Amino acid sequence: MKHSIVVIASNKTMDKIMHACDVFEDFKILIEEPVLIEANFKDELSLKQVIDGMKEAFEKDGTRRVIAIFKPFTVEGAWCDQSIIMVSNGYKFGKLYDHLLALNYSGPLPRQYLDQKVV
Repeated sequence: MKHSIVVIASNKTMDKIMHACDVFEDFKILIEEPVLIEANFKDELSLKQVIDGMKEAFEKDGTRRVIAIFKPFTVEGAWCDQSIIMVSNGYKFGKLYDHLLALNYSGPLPRQYLDQKVV
């Protein structure tokens, strides 16, 4: 079955440098440009299994942290790090919440404010 999966990831080393230099607060994360992966997967795999496997593969070498991974307009398997509020591409900041909505994310959304509890 063919799926189009969006992956938003962070380069761990660059993110650590930004935090070590006090450029970012704890709740801000440096992200890479979203990646759209279109591929055919085995029919016996559920979308959640496909997404979980892709997340594990992205993080396997330890250089990346997946911030969100999902199939646009689909709830099944959609995942995001709900502890992250703000993201930056290196040029401007924005709420992860708004970034995900702009990419047609339909899964559980992250909190929008520091004092908001994730449910």
